[in-house]
Order: sequence, then C-alpha cells, then structure tokens
Amino acid sequence: MSPEGFEHSIDRSEAGNVVHYTTGPLCNCRERLYKKLFVKLYKQQGYYWTNQKTQMAAKGIRTWARAKFGIQQRFSSLLEWCLRKKLRIALALAAAIAAFFLFSLLKGVFLVALFIVAGAASLLYNRFIRTSLGIELITLAIVLTGRLYGPGAAIFSGFTALLLAELATESLQHKTIVSFTGIFVIGFLTQFFSGASIMLEGIALTLVYDAIIMPGYLILGSNPARCILFLVTHIAFNIWLFTTVAPLIAGILI
Repeated sequence: MSPEGFEHSIDRSEAGNVVHYTTGPLCNCRERLYKKLFVKLYKQQGYYWTNQKTQMAAKGIRTWARAKFGIQQRFSSLLEWCLRKKLRIALALAAAIAAFFLFSLLKGVFLVALFIVAGAASLLYNRFIRTSLGIELITLAIVLTGRLYGPGAAIFSGFTALLLAELATESLQHKTIVSFTGIFVIGFLTQFFSGASIMLEGIALTLVYDAIIMPGYLILGSNPARCILFLVTHIAFNIWLFTTVAPLIAGILI
C-alpha cells in the first residue's frame, strides 16, 4: 500500500534489491510523515535507496521534526545549562526552601502570638469586675494551637495567656496554680482529639478543665457561690463558642 501523495516502483536487479520510485507533491506535513514511514518500511524489507530526492526528503522531514518537536535536543540543552549553572541553581533552590520554612515558622509564631493576646485580653474585664464569670478565650486558644502545632504549643499558649492576664489584672496569687494545672492537662490532651470535630474537642476539654479546677479552688478556700457562678457561665459560654465561632475559625486556619 502506498501513502497518498506519491507513487513508487520496484526494480529488482542482480546487485541486490534496489528501489526506484518517483514522488508526487507533498501537500502537507502529514504526507511527509507518511513518506518517512514508507522509506523505513522498505529499508526493513532489505531494499536500499537510489533516489536522491527521497533521501533529501527524508532528511528534510527529520530536520523539520527535530525543529518542531525536538524534545530530546531541548532536554539535552537544558541539562547542559543546568550543569554549567549548577551552583546558582543549588543556591536558588536552597533559598526557596529556606524561604518556605521561614514563612511557615513566621506564620506559626504569628498565630500563636495572636491566640495568646486574644486569650489574655479576654480576661481584662477582671480588672474592673472582681467576679470571674467564666467568659474567656484561653480554652479556645489552647484547642486551636493544639490542633495546629501540637500539645507543647497548646500548653505554652495557655500558660502565657493566663500569666499575662493575671499580671495585667493584678490578680496573680497562689490559687492560680490550680488554673495552670488545668491548662497543662487540657493542653496535653489536645493530641488525642486529632480525629474529632473541634466542637466536640472544645466542649470536652472545657468539662475536663472545670472538673480539675473546681475541687482545687474549693480546697484552697474559694467561695462556693463564686465557684458555681464561674462553672455555669464557663460551660455555657464555651458551648456557644465551640458550636458557633470555633468551627468558622478552624475552617479558615486548619
């Protein structure tokens, strides 16, 4: 079968298989590629070519293909360029990797600092109202920090936020050790809620925190009525916080 666009004839001589053929106009690139396949086919059958025009046409097709689709040549040139510029490329890659990790580190530092500031600021009302109502954002800060950066960061953010709040409101006393203990426990427990929803985690850790600090404050002589007021408001506020606000924040950050 001959590709459309040219004709061929075969002349078998004693010297071997010699192919003589004439070619018609190659109207497009597709016919040129057909012709190349035709040449290759007859070479595989043991013929050799005596038509100079055919050899030139085949060479032209190969040149055009390399110019149009010279992937191997371009890859070789790229590889050669990379070898010449290997030091600069290595430095550029190192700089890009360092910038990525630096950005991640700065982002983490910024978020933890933001959680700490928000948690501390949420207790500034105690400077003017000496009755703690259980309205605070430190528990939320602990849960979010633990979800993003692990229990160590959660404990650190909770400790720092509470310490700053106690210093700002001038209410730091020996009883505060009870709150620090509760923060340590719930910060440590954040690692066990990785597969749970943030709503479930927040409410559960709120209950754990209150179960730890209530007996401690009562043992240290705190007023039972004030403890009950804190317990009720703290649970109610955090249930609202972790069912409405916390999922929205987590959807953005996590």
